[in-house]
Amino acid sequence: MFGGGTPELSAESYPDKRNIPGMDFLVLFLLYLALVLLGFVMICVGSKTHYLQGLISRGAQIFSYIIPECLQRAMLRVLHYLFHTRNYTFVILHLILQGVVYTEYTWEIFGLCQQLEFSLYYLFLPYLLLIVNLVFFTLSCVTDPGTITKANELLFLQVYEFDEVMFPKNVRCPTCDLRKPARSKHCSVCNRCVHRFDHHCVWVNNCVGAWNTRYFLSYLLTLTASAATMAVVSTVFLVRLVVMSDVYLQTYVDDLGHLQVVDTVFLVQRTPVVYCVRLARALVDDYCCLVPGSVQTLKQIFSASPRFCCQFITSVTALYDLSSDDLIPPLDLLEMIVNWILEDPRLILITFLNTPIAANLPIGFLELTPLTGLIRWCVKAPLAHKRKKKAPLANGHVAAKVSKDSGGAERDSHLLYSKLHLSVLQVLLMLQAHLTEKNLYGRLGLVLFDHMVPLVEEVNRLADELNPLNASQEIELALDRLAQALQVAMASGALLCTRDDLRTLCSRLPHNNLLQLVISGPVQQSPHAGLPPGFYPHIHTPPLGYGAVPAHPAAHPALPTHPGHTFISGMTFPFRPIH
Repeated sequence: MFGGGTPELSAESYPDKRNIPGMDFLVLFLLYLALVLLGFVMICVGSKTHYLQGLISRGAQIFSYIIPECLQRAMLRVLHYLFHTRNYTFVILHLILQGVVYTEYTWEIFGLCQQLEFSLYYLFLPYLLLIVNLVFFTLSCVTDPGTITKANELLFLQVYEFDEVMFPKNVRCPTCDLRKPARSKHCSVCNRCVHRFDHHCVWVNNCVGAWNTRYFLSYLLTLTASAATMAVVSTVFLVRLVVMSDVYLQTYVDDLGHLQVVDTVFLVQRTPVVYCVRLARALVDDYCCLVPGSVQTLKQIFSASPRFCCQFITSVTALYDLSSDDLIPPLDLLEMIVNWILEDPRLILITFLNTPIAANLPIGFLELTPLTGLIRWCVKAPLAHKRKKKAPLANGHVAAKVSKDSGGAERDSHLLYSKLHLSVLQVLLMLQAHLTEKNLYGRLGLVLFDHMVPLVEEVNRLADELNPLNASQEIELALDRLAQALQVAMASGALLCTRDDLRTLCSRLPHNNLLQLVISGPVQQSPHAGLPPGFYPHIHTPPLGYGAVPAHPAAHPALPTHPGHTFISGMTFPFRPIH
């Protein structure tokens, strides 16, 4: 899926994202459950036939040719030690696993349940069951299961009658040289005959026989009860959180545009983005801790696999959408991505450039670049950081205590977002030549208009929220960046939309001079052979007072000369970065 060695996708094999059915969490979980049940049924059915045994034996023969003999002998010695000799390996493993489970329960559930005023009886019940379970576990380990010796041989011979079928009379154990009472068996692991032998359990490092069966069953019962108790407490805790959050009173808009009420299926299928980010952080931390040299490998990933980096940026910008303080990209991550893009801005387009796309495709959208996510970062960053910096009110005054470190980090992030915004504009300028070269100009939009709609709505909401906090500079900066991105994206053919759509989209935003110039558009659109009627490739109405320069002859030879002033080469309209 990722990496420089990934096979390229053909135009026929690249599906339209909108036509793919939703493979959400619930569907994947049901598929996983079906596969597990199918495997369980196959094992149960196949164990009674010779087919599965033959399959296993053939697989063992194949591995015997692949694995060296020295490694095979070492594996056999380890397996023999674990399962055919008495040792405390599984006893220690059992105690470690139990300790980890109860540590997690104490750390994650117990303290939060106390804050929600759960009954202490229910909270301490798992610990009480743990103590009882450890008592029976110890008794199962140390109690004699019913070892037959010469001293008690005659006593055990009188307990059960011989049926002369499974337990014939006068049969001696060749190892212990003792008469075998009915329902007794010699344990090869413990090297002793055990009365009413059930099995040898590696978890208690002991046989289960006549004298410790009751302890072993009590151990299993209390272990199951403790697990069930923790599961019930955790479930009640989660239900209490859902009820307190009033999430079932919320609504959402489905794929058809209908307003729906949040239900249980919706909650299961759609995991909040913040938890996806936390899961990704935990996986990366575990990988860096467990795999030696992984940090140095990841530092060289830009040179080793630039296509992976491009897809990584696409994923990161989709997850860190700045919708909350937890979803603001960390400074280290932002700095790494900005350095990648500054080193070679074409990194953003590498997936698009390496994916063959047929020229006869209909006008549409393929998510081949992280342009939409990067534009979202640059536009929302000033407002999101202003919201994060907002201090709580205390006695009617805003607390102004901000540390020097946080101020320095904020300045660094503003500088990085400015560099990122400039790089995104430069990449958008490159797109016109690439789209024309692939004969996709006006046919393929790499920045989808439908993705600009929620971005504008979020900017409008943040502007309304931050307006009382004197955030005029941040709002002005966000709107300037939005206007510049829209202007350059439309001019380069990356954004396909009509002028009326753009005017309607931005009508609710606060007033911004640059944005007004972008959405004003020409009075009469000139005919353009490369685009269908109604599409607006360039903005030909610059501010008055600028000198006249010729239009771009290579891309649009049919267009007349328009007045304008070029600040960046290749632009046929005025582009003036405010910051």
